Amino acid sequence: MTIHIADLHEGLNTLEIEDSQAGLGIEHSIANFAGPLRLKVSLVKTGEEVVIDGTISGELLDECSRCLAELRRPLSVALHIFGLVKKPSVSGLELDEAQPDRYTAFHDGKTIDIGDQIRESILLSLPIKRLCRPDCRGICPKCGADLNNEPCRCAKPETDERWRPLEKFLRREGGELDGAS
Repeated sequence: MTIHIADLHEGLNTLEIEDSQAGLGIEHSIANFAGPLRLKVSLVKTGEEVVIDGTISGELLDECSRCLAELRRPLSVALHIFGLVKKPSVSGLELDEAQPDRYTAFHDGKTIDIGDQIRESILLSLPIKRLCRPDCRGICPKCGADLNNEPCRCAKPETDERWRPLEKFLRREGGELDGAS
């Protein structure tokens, strides 16, 4: 996402821009969005420095990591980017500047590309484990039943006869038996 900073006046500027997921270079295997992503920022230009603060928002399409249910949820990510001008070295070659990061972008005095910073901020805001709800029970690995909506259809395993004496002892002592019939 490129912003033409040469066209902006010194001081505070506000911008609202929409761009597609493909336009930002976010692969569908990482995240899917229902429509365009909206960037709303305040940009302060002072000489060669540019400070960008704002949010990028959109509707995220996803699936639950446990039960595979489709999820649609709003996504809003704060952006804080500091823009520095690239300066050529004495020999005319570009200086070997530090690698731009989530908070720094380099510009040529005319345009600044903040696509990498936006993409990185979005990816870092995505949860590692995406759940439809915190107490999602998932699906049974054997019968495939969605345990949030129905009980497991698997037959209860029979206890090995060698464990029967222990089972009787635990019942007499009031202990719990996991998986016993």
